[in-house]
Amino acid sequence: MVNIGTGVGHTLRALVDAVAAALDVEVRTYVTPADPAEAPDTRADTRKLARLAGFVPQTDLPALVARQARASAAVLPEPAV
Repeated sequence: MVNIGTGVGHTLRALVDAVAAALDVEVRTYVTPADPAEAPDTRADTRKLARLAGFVPQTDLPALVARQARASAAVLPEPAV
């Protein structure tokens, strides 16, 4: 088994900002402290992938979210008015 990922973490704020930019909307967030049982962060361990494939993918988070938003918009029906 190999983790496929960049090994780079992103904050929730970065993800919210990327989604807001991709959808051209203003987003208000309310942040509350995480439960102590929550992991402080998660990311793929890419060492095995790097060893086997010789590289680790790199992703531009805002570009990735924008591509996904465009792809989703292309397949979703128009909202009813």
